[in-house]
Amino acid sequence: KTVEARYEYPAYTRIPPDVGPDWNLEAIRGTVVTLTVGTNRTVRSGWLQVAGGPRVGGEVVGDARDSLRFKLPLDKDGTYRVGFTSADGEPSDPTPEHRITVRPDQKPRPEIVTPAADSTKLPANGVLAVDGTVTDDFGVATVTLHLRTVGDRPTVLKGKPYRPEAPLRRDADGSFPTTVAYKDSVSLAAVTD
Repeated sequence: KTVEARYEYPAYTRIPPDVGPDWNLEAIRGTVVTLTVGTNRTVRSGWLQVAGGPRVGGEVVGDARDSLRFKLPLDKDGTYRVGFTSADGEPSDPTPEHRITVRPDQKPRPEIVTPAADSTKLPANGVLAVDGTVTDDFGVATVTLHLRTVGDRPTVLKGKPYRPEAPLRRDADGSFPTTVAYKDSVSLAAVTD
C-alpha cells in the first residue's frame, strides 16, 4: 500500500497546503489531512479507524478504482489503521498502526520589560512608559495595552491599541510579524475607564 497525505492547515496560520508520502501524520491542531491510500487491488470499499473511535468509510478513487481517500481532521494525538475490501469481496489485513501527532498552537506571549514591577506609583498627571515584546508562533495581528488602577477603587481602564494607524500586516505577503517590539507611553491625565 502507498500513501499520500495532503495537509490543509488552518487559515490563520497562512501555511500553504503541503503533500507528503508519510503514513505518520504530524501537524498543528485544526489541520485537515486528506489521506489517499493506494492498493494493489480493485477496491469495493475501505475504512480508516483512529484508535478508540469508529471505523470511517473512505471514497474509492483512481481510474482503476485501486485507491481510497479519507479526510481526517487532526485534533489530538493517537494512532490509526486502514483496511479495505477488494472488488471480489476479500478483506485486506489492516495496516500497522500509524502515529498521529498534533502540535498545539502556542498562545501569544507578552513580556513587559519596562516598568519592571507589576505595580508602579506615578503622579496623576505622570506618563507611564511601557516597553516590551509580544511573540506568537504564527504572527501578531494586533497588540493592545490593558491597564488597571489599584487602591481603594481598583478600575480596569480602556485598552490602548498599539499603533492603530500602522497595521502590523505586511503588504508584500499578507503575513504578520512573529515578534513585535512594543514601545509606548500613556499619559495618566488622559486615562479614562
